[in-house]
Order: sequence, then structure tokens, then C-alpha cells
Amino acid sequence: KRYQKMYTSSALGRGGKFSSPTPVIIGEHNTKDVVFKHAVDEALAEENLKGLQEAWVQWRSRTPDDVPLDNQELTKVRRQAANIARQQLGEAVRDGSFAAIDEALRNADQIADVFPCAPELRSTLEYKAARINWE
Repeated sequence: KRYQKMYTSSALGRGGKFSSPTPVIIGEHNTKDVVFKHAVDEALAEENLKGLQEAWVQWRSRTPDDVPLDNQELTKVRRQAANIARQQLGEAVRDGSFAAIDEALRNADQIADVFPCAPELRSTLEYKAARINWE
């Protein structure tokens, strides 16, 4: 019989004999939730309200489920979108161009009615001034 050395438990632990690999959980990068969130973040970063609406339309064409945002995220998106719309309305009124006011009002109406559904946008001074100048 061959000689077999008995290892102590501390030697085994240091040697890695019983150490199991640590599982690493990597989120999927191409799920519809991730794609939607990325499109929303990108549109808000670029202050592109049409891009925000396109992300919504793309989400709705894929699934009838609710958007994959929790209440805090949805509130943040709503606030950012409303601020961008207010800024665009103010710039359009200062510019005085009928086409710019019309486009800003259409974007604001989409933000107020469709996604992210911020009806309080219609009560802002910028919206009211744009509506008066448009009529």
C-alpha cells in the first residue's frame, strides 16, 4: 500500500481543495426591459421627446405589460420629460415661430397624455403662453 498523507482541515482550506467557485450573476443585456430603459435614458439625456415617445411605441408593440419602471423611476422620468417639454415650450415662445410652437405643443401633449402621462404640464405658464401664441 502506498503511503497517504492525511491533510488537516486548515491545510485544505488554504489549498483551495474545498473552495467552490463563487457564482456571478450577470444581467441580460438584450431583454425588452433593458432595451426600453436604455432607450428612455438615452432620449432623456439627449432631451429628445420624440425619442421618448418612440421608446414607448416600441414597448407597446412588443408587449401589453406595464412599463418596467418602478414608481420612483417613473416619477423621475415624468419630471424630466415635463421639464424638457417646458424648456422647449419656452424656447418656442421666445423664438416666436409658429412651426416651433406647434411642434413644442405636440410634444407637450404627448408627454401629458401618452407617456409618461404628466397632465400637470398643461397647467404650466410655458404651456399656456405657447397655447395663446399658437391660437
